[in-house]
Amino acid sequence: MDYDEDTVLTAYVWEHCQHLMTDFERRIGPAVLIRLKSDVYNDADPRADATDWLQEHGLDGDAAREAISHPRQFRARVRDRLLAECADDVLINRCPECRKVVATPKASQCLWCGHDWH
Repeated sequence: MDYDEDTVLTAYVWEHCQHLMTDFERRIGPAVLIRLKSDVYNDADPRADATDWLQEHGLDGDAAREAISHPRQFRARVRDRLLAECADDVLINRCPECRKVVATPKASQCLWCGHDWH
């Protein structure tokens, strides 16, 4: 897999900064992932349909429909908001050698270049 800063940073923020998200962002996150995965795998299984998930969890408003209609953009907007509004609370752990985002906030080895700073 090639390194794509936007993709890696978005995944990192969604994985490690949920405590900074709004209640809506946390609650809609699983439906957004369902939509992303169904797009990737061309899944026609209605059980994997994010719209059904939204209704089951009481998230069938306009904001929720917009989020699952454009899942990548929604995740990027949340990432950008957190980086702007919560900059002091968001630790983006980067490799000291290649400056790429590493796997976790406590990681001390880069999976991209192999640098180890244990």
